[in-house]
Amino acid sequence: MTKRELVLAAFNNERAPRAPVGFWFHFLPEERWGDGLKDAEVFNLNFAGHKDFIERYNPDFVKIMSDGFFIPPTADINNISDLRSIEPLVCKDEWIQMQVELVKKVSLLDSNMVYFYNIFSPLTTLRFMVGAEKLLSFISTDISLVGKAVYNLGITLSMLAERIVSEGGADGIYFSVQNPDIKRITDAAYAEYFSPADSLVLQASASDNNILHICGYEGVRNRLPAWRGYNAKAYNWAAHVEGVSLAEGKALFSGKAVIGGFANPKGSLIDAGGREEIESFVKKLLLDCGSRGVIIGADCTISSDIHPERFEWVRQAAVLAN
Repeated sequence: MTKRELVLAAFNNERAPRAPVGFWFHFLPEERWGDGLKDAEVFNLNFAGHKDFIERYNPDFVKIMSDGFFIPPTADINNISDLRSIEPLVCKDEWIQMQVELVKKVSLLDSNMVYFYNIFSPLTTLRFMVGAEKLLSFISTDISLVGKAVYNLGITLSMLAERIVSEGGADGIYFSVQNPDIKRITDAAYAEYFSPADSLVLQASASDNNILHICGYEGVRNRLPAWRGYNAKAYNWAAHVEGVSLAEGKALFSGKAVIGGFANPKGSLIDAGGREEIESFVKKLLLDCGSRGVIIGADCTISSDIHPERFEWVRQAAVLAN
């Protein structure tokens, strides 16, 4: 099988000679994640990072990182009343156009690859814009107003999702969702005020191959059943943060394809473990979860200085396990 056929077989729970392998990391430091419109170098560095990644790591698929474009252009949001200033961008806005061009350039690097573009949920996008504590304060004050702002961001992100697939050449989106605080925002409240905006984005991509990432980065917890109704072909979550294994998640998400298995922090197994440890972990993972509809990866982004041979150890173990 080609790499493309291998990944799509996993997405469709079909038999394949091995489990695909997919890891990803950021190509720019955190302080530059929103600088794409301010500095042309950001676009070039992001593209160069993807090119180097594909050449050095020979991945089975690519999650195209949106480094530089985490925050759409809006007026400053200092007070909750400023949320009323958030309006949808026009379809040809430069912020959208530059991302379409990034996806187009990256997706031409290897035609035998499946590409997914990273898009954060509208609520997570708002968190990047105002900060976590201010967002939670706004939600506590007037969740309905926050919901309206999030929906407008959803319209913007839905235009992005549609264009990166129809024009950029992405096969789908890697849609990152997160409940910012499960102690203060119930699943019911999230579903009422924020899920409609999520649905806009997923539907707009018009792809049958979207990945839903339930982000548990830096220990943030989610209740995984809250995301079962989302329109995604494959699920990725922080198995080690949530305490939900790939096998348990596959059952929870009605047998859909699952991605992950490894923890992602510095010093974890994929970063510091020996070859035998890693191979043994992969074999047990597939023994527990089965050989269909499984892609080996991590809870979230991993360190960019991990040596390519470590990914190859995973790949070779996945072949033996199948």
